[in-house]
Amino acid sequence: MIDFVIINYKTGDLTCSCIKSIFDTYSADAKIVVVDNASPDDSVQTICKNFPDVKIIKNEQNRGYSFAVNVGVRATNSKLVLVSNADVEFHSDSLHIAEQALSDDEKIGVSGFYEFYPGGKPQRSFGYFPGYKLAFMDMFFIRGIRDNLHIISRKNKINSTKIHKVEYADGACLLIRRDVFEMLNGFDEDFFFYTEEADFCRRVWDLGYRVVVNPKATITHYRGASSTQDFVVFQKEKMLAESKIKYLLKHCSKFETRFFKYAQCSHYLALAFKEFLVSILTVKKRYMLKSKMKIKLFKLWLGVSID
Repeated sequence: MIDFVIINYKTGDLTCSCIKSIFDTYSADAKIVVVDNASPDDSVQTICKNFPDVKIIKNEQNRGYSFAVNVGVRATNSKLVLVSNADVEFHSDSLHIAEQALSDDEKIGVSGFYEFYPGGKPQRSFGYFPGYKLAFMDMFFIRGIRDNLHIISRKNKINSTKIHKVEYADGACLLIRRDVFEMLNGFDEDFFFYTEEADFCRRVWDLGYRVVVNPKATITHYRGASSTQDFVVFQKEKMLAESKIKYLLKHCSKFETRFFKYAQCSHYLALAFKEFLVSILTVKKRYMLKSKMKIKLFKLWLGVSID
């Protein structure tokens, strides 16, 4: 059996939808723990009203996603534990398929899910560790090309059923082997939000276990549903950049950290120039706005401290 940990922060309705999808697709008796990160709204009341038997742990203050995950996992006891964002809904049989894969292969420490937007469009479900490899991939736009080819192959159902190894699985939804989680002392709570899954999966690999994504285990992920304003997007990009630097300083050399930082600067400057050229050729305002945003991201990365 799987125990479930859902992290809630001002997402009462989404959390309820997530809980319902677990009961509907896995088991009406599933053990679910919701950890609320000191939401200032009525999230907890909404969840209690709709699911009075679900255990809710209310953190007195928001100490970050990793802290909430560790609190939630400690409140469960199954051999497999699933850690999920609130904005996730599970598709039919996905949880059973993911569970069976870990039962069949004891060297899988973490399994991710194939993620889709609400309209059915595939979205990013795994990533590459920050470092030299990712820096070169971004500088020469290799990552974007590979990601687009992967999405095309998923749309056309090419190699869409084989479990495959990844550097890290997207943290929106992770099925984790409990003994692996405990050997690693859980998530690193120095990561407040973002890149915590990359750090955890890196340590899973270092421990001798594999991290995979299972194409047959699918979810709907409402990624960025409430974060479309430029200011909010920029603030999240700032947190993401800082968390990547934190990861690099933990796992890589100072030189590699600096190299990655300036590779990101180069990447966003090149994108800004591309969008600027397109705006001139097409006379479309949206490309100029995109160019300005890329300049902001260039300046953001230029200002990130690594000392």
